[in-house]
Parts: sequence; structure tokens; C-alpha cells
Amino acid sequence: MNDPVFLDSAAFLRVWQRVTGEAGITQPEPDAITAQLRECICAKAAGAAFYVALAQRVCAIRQPLAQLAAQERAQLRALQTEYFLRTGTLCALPAACPRLSTAAADLRCAYLQELALSAQLDAAADAAPMPLRETLRTMAQQDARHAQRVRTLLTRLIF
Repeated sequence: MNDPVFLDSAAFLRVWQRVTGEAGITQPEPDAITAQLRECICAKAAGAAFYVALAQRVCAIRQPLAQLAAQERAQLRALQTEYFLRTGTLCALPAACPRLSTAAADLRCAYLQELALSAQLDAAADAAPMPLRETLRTMAQQDARHAQRVRTLLTRLIF
């Protein structure tokens, strides 16, 4: 099941169309908001996996990292719900295998990623319709708080 063909939804769709004989049917291209939702879903899945892996490695800050992972998973579920409401399909998650370095370097990376995702969610909210706009703005604020929490954890780890 780790075959890259099954991890690539476009490749899977082509194979499925050949199997079912529906080769002439094409899937419409997603609009910009749907594409941004998919990117955010992938980032949240990777973030949750990253925090779990880091929590297993760094005992001194295991509990706060586990809490961050749980919050990332909650945001992931909320984004997947929005994606389903928008498209009527489930967003398949990519395989996530975090590459870990030193604990300090990993926390620095997490800090920068949280800031970037906060900005991305805030920008996506500007173009989103109302119920989705509120969800994205709330998540952007949460990610900004996550960045500050990671910064605090980094300070605890270094000093």
C-alpha cells in the first residue's frame, strides 16, 4: 500500500477510470480556496505527526508537545470537515514521515512553520466565504499562539 501510485490521487483516478471504463471522464480542477484548504490539511497532518515524533524524543517537554499535536489534529479535523462541505469528497492525507534533527533545530523549524501557516490561513480567510472565513481566521490565531508556545518550549530547552 506504500506504492506511490496509491498515494497520488490523480494517478489513482486515472487507474480507476481505466478499470471502470470511464476513461473519458475528467475531474474538474479545484478552485483556489479548495486548493488552499488541501495545502492546509496537508500541513496540519504533517504538523501533528511532527509534534508526536518530537514528543517521543524529547522527554523534558513531552506533555506540551503532545498537547500541540492534539490541537493540530483537532484543526485537521475541522479543515477536513470544511473541505468535505465544500467539495463533497474527503481529502486524502499524504503519508507523513517527519525528518527529525536536533531538538532545538526541530523546534525552530516548528516555530517557523507555525508562523508561515498562520499567515497562509489568514490570507486564505480573506478570499473565503463567511463560515469558512471564521474557521480559517480562528486557526490562524491558534497557529500564531502555537508559534509562541513553541518559542517558549525552545527557551526552556536551551536554558
